[in-house]
Amino acid sequence: MMVKILITDAHSISNVGSAAVLENTILLLKRFIPEAKFIISANNPETISKFTGEDTITELFIRPAILGTHWKRLKWFLPNFLWLVFNSINLLLTKIGFPYCFPLYTYSRRRKEVIKAYLDSDVVISIGAERINDNFRPQLPFALYGYWFGKMLKKPVVLYAQTIGPFRHKLSRWLTKKILNKVDIITVRDKRSRILLDEMGITNPKIELVADPAILQQTVSPTEAEKLLLAEGVDRSQRPLIGISVLKWTYVNARENKDPQTYYREYVSSIAKLADYLVEKIGAGVVFVSTNFARYNNRDDDVMVAKEVQRQMRHSDKAWVLEKLYSPKELKGIIGQMGMFIASRMHSCIFSTGMAVPTLALNYQFKLYEYMKLLGMEEMTCDFDRVSFDRVRPLADSLWADRNQIRKQLEQRIQALSKASLRSAELVGELLKLRSPC
Repeated sequence: MMVKILITDAHSISNVGSAAVLENTILLLKRFIPEAKFIISANNPETISKFTGEDTITELFIRPAILGTHWKRLKWFLPNFLWLVFNSINLLLTKIGFPYCFPLYTYSRRRKEVIKAYLDSDVVISIGAERINDNFRPQLPFALYGYWFGKMLKKPVVLYAQTIGPFRHKLSRWLTKKILNKVDIITVRDKRSRILLDEMGITNPKIELVADPAILQQTVSPTEAEKLLLAEGVDRSQRPLIGISVLKWTYVNARENKDPQTYYREYVSSIAKLADYLVEKIGAGVVFVSTNFARYNNRDDDVMVAKEVQRQMRHSDKAWVLEKLYSPKELKGIIGQMGMFIASRMHSCIFSTGMAVPTLALNYQFKLYEYMKLLGMEEMTCDFDRVSFDRVRPLADSLWADRNQIRKQLEQRIQALSKASLRSAELVGELLKLRSPC
């Protein structure tokens, strides 16, 4: 019998990490639930549909990549909040026998499609990965509402391979505890999230520590990866190649109360100096790879940051910025051609370590440090608000000197994490079997 699975929070293919999570989640669920039929709720459904070949709809709340002025933000917020209020009242009234009559106050055709997908589903699975925190407070209540909505419709709800926290505000913690205690399964991809759930008193769902599904990402062949680099104009005679991923961060939770632009300038300058240093010391070529692109309703633009770093390099002729939006399979193959990798993005780090490339992680959120800790590589990290050339240079030196030993270590640890990546899908399969009428 067909099982209808609604996957939510799939975002957009312009976030290559999110695309990798989605791709591998679907593959794993198909392994454990062969009769699965998917519908995917995404911020940019058109590109996700082409990428997966599955039926795709918008998210319950579509938030534009750039909201701009306060007036535009208010213009977005008010109708969405009013719908949320009316819908919540209607759902609560169903508890005393009233019908769920959402068409009376839901005028958006796309939102009606999303509601129908919830109603038709056998299970709702969120793959949002890192929405459950108050680093960006406006998104938290809307993310939590999706879980509450599923439970009010009497659907099993699963949070799949998530990072939970941090929470800086008591209201955020209280609201999160209330909602997460209603869901059926929470799998987390790092130990800190697991500890936080215990501290918050979230005890009703089944909770397990797993691994990010993107660890299982397949890759193109080395020959195909070489061709992709050549097409970008990368000089393959320039060896070794050092891969670098960069980003522009808000420096939320930074230790010092400095202006974010000051932090950002220091970060860009430090990466440029490190790239020049590696060119001079080991004769490296530098390849900037990006996992976030400012298109398809995604606001982050890693390419812009990479170009800014390249402009500050003295040896900019030895550096290449890859501007094409690659599939997860292609990007992992490209990163696998690197002799060393410096990762500011979570899934660039997962791709590099998955290819056993010695990796230095620059932690913009604790999820990256926690991932490196699972690999036994936490010493090869530096927190984002501590990045300076003097701090990262000795780490890069050590990483390069011990690269052969580190490769072997990564091969062993990734094998263990690959097994842990299966567990989330296995739990969903077990949940559906328990709910099966037979």
